[in-house]
Amino acid sequence: MEKDLKEIVSQYHFSDIAGYEQEKKEIVEIKDFLLNPNKYSRIGARLPKGVLLHGDPGTGKTLFVKALAGEAHVPFYPLLNMEYDCRNDMVKVVKDIFDTARKNAPSIIFVDEIDRVCHQSDVLQQLIIEMDGIQPNCGVIVFGTTNQIRNLDRPLIRSGRFDRVIELEMPSFEDRLAIFSMYLKNYQVEEQIDLDHFAELAVEFSGADINSLINDAALLSIRDGKETISSAHLEEAMDRLKLGIIDKSYKLSSAEKLVLAYHEAGHALVSLQLNPELKINKITIKARSYGGGIVSFLEDERYLKSKADLVNSIKTALGGRAAEEIVYNTFYDGGKIDLKQAIGTAKNMLITYGMSDLKYIYPRREDLHQKIASDSKYLDLDMKLQEILDDCYENSKQILIQHRDLLDRLAHNLCEKEELTREDLAVYATIFMKENKND
Repeated sequence: MEKDLKEIVSQYHFSDIAGYEQEKKEIVEIKDFLLNPNKYSRIGARLPKGVLLHGDPGTGKTLFVKALAGEAHVPFYPLLNMEYDCRNDMVKVVKDIFDTARKNAPSIIFVDEIDRVCHQSDVLQQLIIEMDGIQPNCGVIVFGTTNQIRNLDRPLIRSGRFDRVIELEMPSFEDRLAIFSMYLKNYQVEEQIDLDHFAELAVEFSGADINSLINDAALLSIRDGKETISSAHLEEAMDRLKLGIIDKSYKLSSAEKLVLAYHEAGHALVSLQLNPELKINKITIKARSYGGGIVSFLEDERYLKSKADLVNSIKTALGGRAAEEIVYNTFYDGGKIDLKQAIGTAKNMLITYGMSDLKYIYPRREDLHQKIASDSKYLDLDMKLQEILDDCYENSKQILIQHRDLLDRLAHNLCEKEELTREDLAVYATIFMKENKND
């Protein structure tokens, strides 16, 4: 069946991409390859046949390719844009696209989610054949995108086919700040919004996530009968994305609310002790679809964390459980995620990072029926894991016992208001620091 392979000219440009300045430089160089091939062939350099964009969903892989096509004013041919009826039809589409791209060079062939396209062996082989047939500096470049680079067939991504890999990480703070600024220009926004604050909160948000967040905030402002987006709308939109919508059917008794408040206050006070600089954005016991209560931290974006950092994260995770025992002399079932986090961090310390006197311990490989260490080593590992958790838990308890009065005040205030902001918590942080000095 014949396919209509009309060229597609992109309307996007590099100005449509906020942040990612280093990655843009890589793409700008490829634009120069496309438009000025003789500049490179004169000294023997050759145009890369293929460029692989690797990154999480929403990081702008497709947008980068469209922006390059728009900036260079060249057609691009998206492989997944073509309908096909069977496997043989798909193989023919691959061949037709390459033939058309060569005739209309300079041009870009775009294979979105290349790991899925090449899942069929005959399609993969046809793609390899066509890439091998691209003549040096002929003006045709194949762009592939994936978030599963390990799933790609090695012959496909060797040098001479996909010669270059560009990593698109989740945006940094500066990138997120630029993304917020760019997207908010399309909306009516209150002037006093602190974009630095929201860029801090949006750790692990992709550009697509931030775009969706701002649109959700706009919808919330319309629901409130407002004509502009406020900080409160952005905060609620972010909470909805992270924690889910408020569950009004989730009814807690006064006693249950206080238990939950003590639990979250325990997390917060242990964190304040271990991290003198305030890194808590808010504490809430408002029931949402993803949970009944949470301490929302400003995420730490350091690449490296020390053993002490990981130990402190375990202590903070166990702070809620410690508060329950101190106040109620029992435990409740709401802290299962905290326990999972604490145990997971302790295991990583021992197994992944070798942060103990056991040095190097490898996990069991029961799926392969192969022992990598002796049973005694695994027993040592279990004992060391229990020791870390016990020590962290006891330390968390001592912090809360030492500041019991502040724990009570914070918990009752949280129970009354249901949510405390960073500004509310600053008061408790000041008191906490004074108590530590007095001690």
